This record gives sequence, structure tokens and C-alpha cells, in this order.
Amino acid sequence: MDERTRKLTDGLGCHLWTRLYRAPEGILLEITEQVPKATNRITMDMQGAAVLAGFIAAIRLAAPKPLPPERTSGRFSSSFRYVTAPVPAVRIEQEAGGRLDVRSSFWDIVAAELALVCALGRDLPGNAIPFTCDQSSLTAH
Repeated sequence: MDERTRKLTDGLGCHLWTRLYRAPEGILLEITEQVPKATNRITMDMQGAAVLAGFIAAIRLAAPKPLPPERTSGRFSSSFRYVTAPVPAVRIEQEAGGRLDVRSSFWDIVAAELALVCALGRDLPGNAIPFTCDQSSLTAH
């Protein structure tokens, strides 16, 4: 199975990992954060990835005003909410129990990664991902 994995690093040296892969449900995106004593992981389809990208852009444009939450439905139903404590973040909570905060220090690099993921993850003939690659890293400056 073809898949694409990226390690994202913010300006503070923290990491998120993204993995785009083909599954029986279609093309999926997994975002993982490893913190001391825990691993936070969410999985979403391409609709969820597009909503997250749009939500990050909307927060940037609406700031400092609050932004109402967004929801997706389906197997990977998620809520996207702007939180300010302990730091500004997009909080993603899934009905299946996953939760992940994408802190503001990651917004630019995650938005760029989501643009690539959404383009590469479009459902192509045969539901194939048209690439193979090794793990690489992206760093925010």
C-alpha cells in the first residue's frame, strides 16, 4: 500500500506527524502528536482534512473574534473548535474518542501540509495514491 508520512516541526521544536494512506474506507489522513506519557491521534477522511484547513484559515481571518465550531459527519465525524487555553489551538474531537489540539505555532505548516494532502488524496481512478515516498520532515520558521 502506498502511503505518505511527514514529520512537522513548529518553531518551538514540537512535532506532529501526518500519514496519508489508502484504506478500505478510502484515502485517510492520520495526525499524531506524541507528548510525555501519551499519544494523541486522530484519523479523518479528505472532507475532514479540507474542513481543518478551512477552519485554520478562518481563525486567522476572524482573530481576535471567536469562531463558531464546525462539525463533520460520517465514520470519522469530528468537531473543530477554537480554544484559547492553555494556548490558542484548534481542538479536534472525534466521536470515536480521538482528540488532538493543533496549537497556533503549527497553523501555518499544518495548513500548507493539508493543502498538499487534499490535492494528493483526491480519489483517483482505482482509489490509488499516485506516489511513494520516504519519511521526510518539514519545519516551520
